[in-house]
Amino acid sequence: MKRLIAIAAAIVMMAPMMLRAQDNMVVDQVVGVVGKHIVKLSDIENAYLQIRVKKGYDKPFENRCELLEGMLINKLLIHKGEMDSIEVSDEEVEQQVDYYLKAMERQYGGKAEMKKATGYSYDEFHDLYFNLLRDRIMSQRAEGRLTENVKVTPTEVAQYFNNIPNDSLPEMPEQYELAEISIAPVVT
Repeated sequence: MKRLIAIAAAIVMMAPMMLRAQDNMVVDQVVGVVGKHIVKLSDIENAYLQIRVKKGYDKPFENRCELLEGMLINKLLIHKGEMDSIEVSDEEVEQQVDYYLKAMERQYGGKAEMKKATGYSYDEFHDLYFNLLRDRIMSQRAEGRLTENVKVTPTEVAQYFNNIPNDSLPEMPEQYELAEISIAPVVT
């Protein structure tokens, strides 16, 4: 009986500490928005972990910043493609998805082995890859449309802008929009 009371007292004393620890926990966070597309902190962390596993990077801040920049540029191209009404057919996307899924099947030795090794079924991978590859095709087409008539090198661009006097450049105001979604947990 004394033991039961001691355990109950310990739980009651630790409850406020556990609740306080949950107050500071971030589940996920929106770090960028382009049009109707968002970049979440979890997207950056997942991409960063994939790169670390594949290439062994050891500069976490620089790489996360580069990943965020790349994701924002990608979302910008997707948004531009949608604004320009660039078409991506489901058949094109299905071809790409089938290619990736067949490669994964060969790598793992079958659908059952793939599920056992990754925890995802063939259909779950299909849904994941379908959206990712649709976005990739859209961004590639938008980039191609933007750069198809460009006949200048990066060095020529740098030289051109370096020759403009600083007082001749227009001042561009910075724009920021901040929004926060927060849900206070109900203590029961």
